[in-house]
Amino acid sequence: MLAKVKSTLGLLAPLAARALGGPLGGLAYRTISEALTGTPDADEASVEEIIASGSPEVMLQLKQAEQQFALAMRDLDVDLERIHADDRASARRRQAETKDRAPTILAAAVVVGFFAVLLLLVFADVPDAARAPLNIMLGALGGLLTQIGNFFYGSSAGSSRKNETIERLLAEREARP
Repeated sequence: MLAKVKSTLGLLAPLAARALGGPLGGLAYRTISEALTGTPDADEASVEEIIASGSPEVMLQLKQAEQQFALAMRDLDVDLERIHADDRASARRRQAETKDRAPTILAAAVVVGFFAVLLLLVFADVPDAARAPLNIMLGALGGLLTQIGNFFYGSSAGSSRKNETIERLLAEREARP
């Protein structure tokens, strides 16, 4: 269930989902909890269960929570993308200074693992009981591939488009009566 919750949050509320792992995680969680349960202090299991239900109402509530969180970030003058970019830059700087090979080895292992699982699912006769765990593993490795690409090559133009979309949504929301 946790993989489905993370996937859903990543798709419908990516800004809040990214903030959950950082210093603004409490604010992001309270925003999501309030949108889904009506209270900012709902227990995590309840929130996860609601998200996992995948109902259209929940999807809409998550999109609205994302907009509310983006507004809160703007009101607090917080630039999450800059914070994440600084974090990546410090990790790259650390690697360059220490000549640490661990990130490269880990990246290679993730790439090999991703394609091994993908090939297994495509070409092997996988028992039904193993298919769901392998799909979850493939999704997790796919997410790691994105992070690895961001680490080694920087964030994509998608980040700029995401920021433009957030600004447009905020402007539309403010224009409503």
